[in-house]
Amino acid sequence: MATDRKGLPSVLTLGGGVVLAIAVFLPFYAVTLTASGVAAAQQNLNSVAQQFGNSAFQSTANSVGSQFGSLVGKQLGTVSSHQVMKYISVVLLVLAGIDILVTIVRVTGTTTQSAPRGTLALIGFAAALCIVYRMMVRPSADGVFAITLSWGAWLALASSIAIIVGDLFPGRATQVYPQASPAPPFSPAPPLSPAPPPYPGGTGGPGGTGGPGGLTTPPRPPGWA
Repeated sequence: MATDRKGLPSVLTLGGGVVLAIAVFLPFYAVTLTASGVAAAQQNLNSVAQQFGNSAFQSTANSVGSQFGSLVGKQLGTVSSHQVMKYISVVLLVLAGIDILVTIVRVTGTTTQSAPRGTLALIGFAAALCIVYRMMVRPSADGVFAITLSWGAWLALASSIAIIVGDLFPGRATQVYPQASPAPPFSPAPPLSPAPPPYPGGTGGPGGTGGPGGLTTPPRPPGWA
């Protein structure tokens, strides 16, 4: 019996590796303002207006500072895993490259020996561990800004899960019949041995005389006329 590893499993493992490599450069974290950060910004603006500005400038600063409350939780920008996770991003790229290479070898059948089933699942599991770790242990931020997860992190996690599922996906079993052995080379039949020569004198054999057409007459018993 043989297992067909092509089709949907190959699509999952190959697509998962490609998406994982792309997700390294996609938004992994989002930077937002916190309430304490907004309050600190309002206080700094009011102190500057009171120190260097006139009454009109102070009034304008107060009106502008009062609108800072709407910025709490607003996303100011995003960063990718390649920007903040130097080593882990390289590990993810290496794992994605191995997954893509092994999947291509399996699909094309360019070699008689490919990685056994479960190898790509280990690669996907290692990638998922790195991603989950960085999802839980986020970059440090001061009280002004907050670091939240962006859609690139979830896409990277989904791609690693796709690699695991694709490698462990039950393949379609097909019956493999043994190859028929080649026929032996043709050898001509041995020549027939020649017929024995006739008895001398035209006799058909001992005790008989040759008759018409080579027939023989049996000898008569003694005393017969």
